[in-house]
Amino acid sequence: MKRAKFSLIILIVILLASCNESKKNPQYIEEKVTDYAIVYNVLVNDSTDNYDVFSMNIDGSDKTNITKLPGLEWTYFSDNERVLFVSDKDTCQRCYSLYETNYKGENSKKISDIRLADSWMSSRKNSTELIVRPHSKVDSLFYIIDRKGNILS
Repeated sequence: MKRAKFSLIILIVILLASCNESKKNPQYIEEKVTDYAIVYNVLVNDSTDNYDVFSMNIDGSDKTNITKLPGLEWTYFSDNERVLFVSDKDTCQRCYSLYETNYKGENSKKISDIRLADSWMSSRKNSTELIVRPHSKVDSLFYIIDRKGNILS
């Protein structure tokens, strides 16, 4: 019986020591919590087929229309705080250009004058380059552009 108690005490000491060690080990250091947001499309007017891009906090609070534009804001791509989207706000109906804003809808600006297709986009090279699809009247290939809208390939 004394041997079982001694073994149990040794086991508890080892467990406590290992728990204490894990806190000192750099791989167990807690990472800084980063704020996240969800970005999504919403049909805001069925009769005009108008979609806008919205964002909200990860818990569903603070839902915000980040585009609030008269045109159609359709596909989007998000990278950190930046949200890129296509819009026909200052062109003919369904003649899309590329725009950028932050996830709160601030500092919106036009990135490119290239007429784009109604198509999703992506990035490469840590989002320094974007992959977009021009409208079929412009080209039949995908374009690789920089963050300022210049065609790289």
